[in-house]
Amino acid sequence: MWFKSFLAVLVVVLLALAPAAPASRLELGTGFTGAPNLGGYPSEMHCGSGSGCHSSGGLNQQGQVEIMGLPDRYAPGATYTLTVRLSSDMTISDSSRRWGFEITAARLDTGERAGTFAAGSLVKQEDEGTFGFREYVSHSVAALKLGQTSPVSWTLDWTAPVENVGRVGVYVSALAANGDLWRYDDYAYAGADTTDFDPTPVATTTWGWIKSRRTGGH
Repeated sequence: MWFKSFLAVLVVVLLALAPAAPASRLELGTGFTGAPNLGGYPSEMHCGSGSGCHSSGGLNQQGQVEIMGLPDRYAPGATYTLTVRLSSDMTISDSSRRWGFEITAARLDTGERAGTFAAGSLVKQEDEGTFGFREYVSHSVAALKLGQTSPVSWTLDWTAPVENVGRVGVYVSALAANGDLWRYDDYAYAGADTTDFDPTPVATTTWGWIKSRRTGGH
């Protein structure tokens, strides 16, 4: 009897002393967007591609991840609000489901960073050279959308390069997790879109030009 009581007390003490799971276990590092080989830089993994993070048995099962708000052509230095939208029915029966994503933008010719992101309350990181010093934005622990049903979305701003760098690829990987904090029965999704430089010159408007238009040049 005393031995069982001792074990029960021991278990409680060990649980109390055990460190909490670090936030980094629920957040991503860089290089998990599924971007292809670009400009000699290696292709990136996604969370279901054998990285050891999650096992989903296949990509894009009964769902999709979309990049919304990216223009067909970007103006130099212009800022665009992007929405990452994830739809999936694979965790519909899991009340503790969680959702996550990571996104990056890269030049298609060199594979290097293209533009900059403003992450807000999300997590922003910079690659140290393996993937062309690209910027990455991913979910924070507070943005895991705990228990929410599909579809879920995250919003962030992307500012285009200030000069013509040609076509830009935007790549995203997302995860529908069952919330048991284990690697199995979580489902990965990947998507991509491109945008090209807009050669249309931006007209300079001055007060004198406006007056000349109103007076017919007099």
